[in-house]
Amino acid sequence: AGRGGGGDAVYARLLEALRGAPLTITPNKVEFERLCKAMGLAEEGAFGRAPSLAPVVATRLGRHTVVVVKGPSDVITDGSITVTCSEGGSPRRCGGQGD
Repeated sequence: AGRGGGGDAVYARLLEALRGAPLTITPNKVEFERLCKAMGLAEEGAFGRAPSLAPVVATRLGRHTVVVVKGPSDVITDGSITVTCSEGGSPRRCGGQGD
């Protein structure tokens, strides 16, 4: 049996539930570029425009969403307030440790 309409309905209900739930996402460059492309915000170069695009992403994902775009200067936003952080992290972190 395929996914058909049943799977689509479950997916739609899950997305709707997430829109009302507190949510924090921490995309890196590649993830943020893909997210912006999927939302129709930018085909390429989204990471360089993170300070202006991240608030739009947060707003579209829901009123309780915080987006933390990780990079040389992190962009942190809830859609209303946006701040950047250029403080260095631990130089010993390696991939796969999570946030």
